[in-house]
Amino acid sequence: MIDRYLSLSYDELRSKKLLRMGSDLINEFYKELHVAIPEIRKKEGLAREYFFKYLEKITDDAEMLARLRLSKAALGAEIDKESIDYGVLKGIAKITVLLRDYLSGRLLITPELNIVVKAQDDLIYRGRLWRKGDIGSMDLVAAAFYYALGMIKPIKSSLSL
Repeated sequence: MIDRYLSLSYDELRSKKLLRMGSDLINEFYKELHVAIPEIRKKEGLAREYFFKYLEKITDDAEMLARLRLSKAALGAEIDKESIDYGVLKGIAKITVLLRDYLSGRLLITPELNIVVKAQDDLIYRGRLWRKGDIGSMDLVAAAFYYALGMIKPIKSSLSL
């Protein structure tokens, strides 16, 4: 398992689209941990130290893979719908589009720089219930969150091309 994430990172770098990550990868890792942790509790010294170094390496490799996948999603790479992180990657892609439109003046904004949005679903924002079809404004962070979930649609500015 120690080289699995590193190997996946190399494969991800070589691929134009985002590779499918199945649940078997996560299941295998957690299964290994459930077997190893009770054994490590009994050990002392070098064995225990090596195990914690092992976990550090896995964490570093997993972070590199996660950052790589998030970056590729933000850059518009095709996302495999069967991948366990599909929803997260799709949300990142949507947030990237929202931020692009916000920074390029394509969205209708308020004087406070909030984004004018239309609710696509019922939601609660700042203690207020919004019904599907309601129009209001949200700060950028909240708009990104709700947009990634498909719960709002930003209103385009009439000034944009």
